[in-house]
Amino acid sequence: MTAATKKAVATTADWLIYAIGGGLGHARRGWLLQHLLAQAGRTAILLVRPDSDRHLPAATLPRACGGSLADPHLADLVHRPPRGIVADTFPRGWHGELNEELLGRFETRVWLARHSRSHGVADAVNYHRVLSPYPAGGCEWDGQLPTARHAGYLVDSSHLDLRPDPRRFVLVDSEGRCNPRLLGIFRAEAQRAGLEFHLQHRLHDPIHAAKLLLVGAGYHSFYECLGQDVDVRFLPVAKRHDDQHRRARRFGCALDTLDELMPWLASPCNRPALDARMDGDTVLAALGIAGKLTHPG
Repeated sequence: MTAATKKAVATTADWLIYAIGGGLGHARRGWLLQHLLAQAGRTAILLVRPDSDRHLPAATLPRACGGSLADPHLADLVHRPPRGIVADTFPRGWHGELNEELLGRFETRVWLARHSRSHGVADAVNYHRVLSPYPAGGCEWDGQLPTARHAGYLVDSSHLDLRPDPRRFVLVDSEGRCNPRLLGIFRAEAQRAGLEFHLQHRLHDPIHAAKLLLVGAGYHSFYECLGQDVDVRFLPVAKRHDDQHRRARRFGCALDTLDELMPWLASPCNRPALDARMDGDTVLAALGIAGKLTHPG
């Protein structure tokens, strides 16, 4: 099954992973969870938006697409739902359809809370478990959901090819936010620091750099890169539901002004020490699934 189909969805799975959200991160975390559950012998249907599906690896496990669980072609998921649901989105769903009545059809209800706001705290009562995609000592929100179970970072950096190269300064601008004038400044400052300047548009392409600057500090790109053997900084961008500035500043990795660029380029390489590797057993335990994986994620 692919996300491009709009046929009725079979509901014989153990879990529904509701990963409909405003960014690719929801779908990426859902994909990781689905494959972890498969390693543990559980079946799951991954529900994503169509525009997220094309950025995921080809579907080898059940996947469906939609903008809401209320979409007609997803009726079977409502009337004959899987036993459990993991909602990686707002607690009431992307379009507010995850109300108390609909959620009550699932025997087990888990909300994956990447961030917490007042409305999320109130709506968390509709879930049996709240899953935090952070380690206990590194949660981005502070104390609003004291009963949350910490699963560690839900990221997988195995697809990245980042290698140190003392001659190169690489800028990754996947959305084309930097105008020609800004690119000229980056190039000139790199030359002043004795570095070659290189512009790339994809983080997933091979990158050889002494200094790596990413435009944006989204959850996945941020935590995937911090564990790599390269000196990385981020240019946070304003997102409605993702405080990238706060995230990058917590780890001292934000490059907020051009005045900070040259001192960083000219300084010795300083690689942030963060182990963001995902532990599949910890994730499954947070979901309430006992046992050990043969090959943890």
